Amino acid sequence: MIAVKNQNSDLEQTMVKLIQQAYYLEAKNPSEDDVLISLAKTLDLDIKQFTQDLNSESTQQLLSDDIALMQSLGVSSFPSLVLQTTNGIKSITIDYNNPKLILNQIIT
Repeated sequence: MIAVKNQNSDLEQTMVKLIQQAYYLEAKNPSEDDVLISLAKTLDLDIKQFTQDLNSESTQQLLSDDIALMQSLGVSSFPSLVLQTTNGIKSITIDYNNPKLILNQIIT
């Protein structure tokens, strides 16, 4: 996502959908560079730049920073939801079958 965002942050959600489709419907491994590059081509990104950004030192540092933030928030799965309030940060349990549970955690 970092390599996509470097070129066009408006395409991040589209890339998320493409990655999910590739993984769940096409059994492709989104941790492989060639899979990500193939998906990036469908977004009309500059593939040379995308490939360079994909494994660049700055991208790896941003990824490490994101992982450290996730760990500090107690986030261990995707998607995850955390709520920041004046009382601190609260992890919200996601239950796709019970949206009231999610809302109750947010309002209490």
